[in-house]
Amino acid sequence: MKGTRQFTRTCFHGEPPPEQLEALAMNSMQTPLYVRNHMVGRPLDYVEVWKAIRVPTLVVHGRRDEIVPFSVGEFTASAIARARLETFDETGHSPFAEEPERFNKLLEGFMRELCAG
Repeated sequence: MKGTRQFTRTCFHGEPPPEQLEALAMNSMQTPLYVRNHMVGRPLDYVEVWKAIRVPTLVVHGRRDEIVPFSVGEFTASAIARARLETFDETGHSPFAEEPERFNKLLEGFMRELCAG
């Protein structure tokens, strides 16, 4: 539990409200341990998978992410032919939680573009 709380805290650049942090930590604990263990140090090569993607793709990345370096978001967006990178300059690994209004507007706008086009 302590490790999950520490990991959850690391997902934020700013200081989240304690109740939000606790709720996300509890949510994370619902992921079985064997799944969480598989996620650590995944040695998979995603580049070929990303290159095969042919649909519009939105890559969202916090510039202050301490879990996945920002350069990975940039690389992901560059490897996917129709990707758009949206940067959240003052967020960490959880833009959806740190800037929910902006994140939701961004996602809604992206979905509207897909439906219109």
